Amino acid sequence: MSSRLARRTEGLDGVRRYEQSLQKWDRGVPPLLRPLLRAYLLGYASAVAPRIVTLVLQHATARRPGLSSRPLQPRRAFLESLLRILRGGLDLQRFPTFCAVLVGGSTLLEVPAPGLHSCSPPSFPSKAR
Repeated sequence: MSSRLARRTEGLDGVRRYEQSLQKWDRGVPPLLRPLLRAYLLGYASAVAPRIVTLVLQHATARRPGLSSRPLQPRRAFLESLLRILRGGLDLQRFPTFCAVLVGGSTLLEVPAPGLHSCSPPSFPSKAR
């Protein structure tokens, strides 16, 4: 019975260590900007990951004889395509920036919002304030 408890405790310690390691990557970022950074990274991953998967699958099927009539894609062209995809997601007019602005704007507006509530004109109904 005590060995089961010991294994369960070891498992919980491992989970705690894993959660702590996940929280370390953004400790250098100010707390107000963390949601903005997380939104940007999630937007970048969701924009770039499907294109990378497609590129890898095309490259893998092109290397198998009989599955594709296309010639083999050289390694250099594959790497250039991969870098173009990775760099393309960093453009300012792309989805990750939209995510960061959307989340960051709402996060940054939370700070001055209480002050705005008290500055509303008295002609506003109390429900609108």
